[in-house]
Amino acid sequence: MNGATEPIPEFRSRLTRKGQVTIPKPIRHLLGVVAHDAVAFVVEGDSIHIKRVQSTRVGTTAGVLARYLRAAPESAETLREAAERAVAAEAVHRSGGG
Repeated sequence: MNGATEPIPEFRSRLTRKGQVTIPKPIRHLLGVVAHDAVAFVVEGDSIHIKRVQSTRVGTTAGVLARYLRAAPESAETLREAAERAVAAEAVHRSGGG
């Protein structure tokens, strides 16, 4: 190859009645996304680009804190409060007070 990059092949998918499309596996792999990851659709002129969205700290922490929750949180505020309780409980435990 004389220094030119090879073109990326075109992948196609069909739109469902619900407005959903499947991102082809090679594209998911290139983006580094798996099931339940968030993606963003960026409109630039007559093109749309798909980007991987970095997870938020709350979303990442939710799985770690699940053992401290009695039920699924209903809001980000509920999750924040649960995180504060979990951190406080862990601090008490580590200090030998619990």
